[in-house]
Amino acid sequence: MDYNTFLPFLEIHERKICERLHISSVNDIKGPLIAIGGFAGVGKDTLAINLVKRFKSEFGLNLKISGAGSHIREYARREGYNGAKLDEFLQKIRDDEIFARDVDHFADKQTLSSALGMGQGIFIGRMAPFVIGKFGVSIWVTVDPQRRASRLINDGNRPEYGLSAEEVYSRIERR
Repeated sequence: MDYNTFLPFLEIHERKICERLHISSVNDIKGPLIAIGGFAGVGKDTLAINLVKRFKSEFGLNLKISGAGSHIREYARREGYNGAKLDEFLQKIRDDEIFARDVDHFADKQTLSSALGMGQGIFIGRMAPFVIGKFGVSIWVTVDPQRRASRLINDGNRPEYGLSAEEVYSRIERR
């Protein structure tokens, strides 16, 4: 079988999942598998919610949304970072490149496992289009950096909440 993910480190994981689920080709996926990627603040969640509504109304499909963020929070809990310590966990990701890679790889593996296990759904995350690869359809969302900054500072769930627009825009530019 050819590999369908676009991330080489996932090939072994992909093979094991496909063998366990008896997936020999992308034709064995009941689908649709939709991956939505993009940087913070571009509207990935909003797009996913609207797609769920559209697939329900037009095709009668009840697609579930799975976000990489839930896998990252799962990793945090495994490492002993509860909700109150989540900021410490995120700081460790920013400070420790190897730890950040481990967290990213965990989230990517879990995303692929969820996608193939569910066989259909919408998968959100910066790397989701690369994880899902040829198993589904990928959408990369972009938006003007100033709009991203505005969305981030107004979202109470984001660490950028309440910062100045100039500071957040500067961070976006550096990324």
